[in-house]
Amino acid sequence: GCYRTASGTSMSTPHASGLAAKFWASGVADSNADGVTTASEVKTYLQQRAKLTDITAGKYAGIGDDAASGFGLPTVA
Repeated sequence: GCYRTASGTSMSTPHASGLAAKFWASGVADSNADGVTTASEVKTYLQQRAKLTDITAGKYAGIGDDAASGFGLPTVA
């Protein structure tokens, strides 16, 4: 009957998985347009989208892979 906030990999995993499933099902990640979307294509697509909204603070921020926050914030197209 109430809401809670949480953080960490336990909370990010279902969100990233859901977004990956959306991209996989839509075929938008099919980089070579062969009609087959592979796990590797989905991973690359997620990373590319996340880099568009890279985290601006952190040890490796701005270079695409921050040790604290990953590649950035993937967004739904």
